[in-house]
Amino acid sequence: MISKMNKLFVILLTGAYIPWCMMLLFYLLRLEISHFLSTALYLCFASLKWSHMPHANRNVIFWNRMFRVMEICLVARIIVINMIGSAPLAFASSIAVWYGIAKMKLDMQKIATEAPIYCVCLLFLMSSTRSPVHHVASVVLISSSFYLWKYSHTYGNVSIMKRNLMIHYSLKIVEAYMVFLLEWASSPMATSSIIVFAILPVLYSAWAYYSLDIEDESIREYLFYLEKLPEGYPLPLNFKHAVDNCNIARKVFKEHTL
Repeated sequence: MISKMNKLFVILLTGAYIPWCMMLLFYLLRLEISHFLSTALYLCFASLKWSHMPHANRNVIFWNRMFRVMEICLVARIIVINMIGSAPLAFASSIAVWYGIAKMKLDMQKIATEAPIYCVCLLFLMSSTRSPVHHVASVVLISSSFYLWKYSHTYGNVSIMKRNLMIHYSLKIVEAYMVFLLEWASSPMATSSIIVFAILPVLYSAWAYYSLDIEDESIREYLFYLEKLPEGYPLPLNFKHAVDNCNIARKVFKEHTL
């Protein structure tokens, strides 16, 4: 059933950010303030995006765009670390990138956060390092970003839409792990630590799937309206939650909720 599929992806996406929380604790214990602040900001904006709720009088589209800005800032920070090795300077550079994009007009912001610009940033990152982890993660992110950039929500039939949603959600989970690998490969952590980072999300996902009571929902009717979602609106993992808490989703799916 599609509802079980969505329950699985809610859990898997949540689990994808467990390594980020562990990395945040690692930086805090080592008093790596610049790295800690960067990681904390990334987690904060990820939470704002995936909550699928308006915050501070800003809608979901805004927070989705700001999350992409945060990813670009993280890439810029890692580039500076690779080239200069100064964490404070790298963090300051990421803040400068953030400020520059934030000061752009909305049309320019949209262009700056689209897949082509993001992929160019990843190519610069690849040119700044010899790390095979950075190279592999960047290639995966570039491939995923271009695929999702060209992704269409046009309705075909239920089986096609189910397959497309599975691909979309799967790529979003893969992206979360790949961005984490970029961070991990630039950190002072031992190579063996990746084993712990890999095991804990799996254990959490297995526990959550069989223990947590997530409300089932039939999203069959929602599928007809996906193509009406405005540009820049992230596909919700829980459609009912989105309709209950987001004015944009409520307007798009209103025919289903009446």
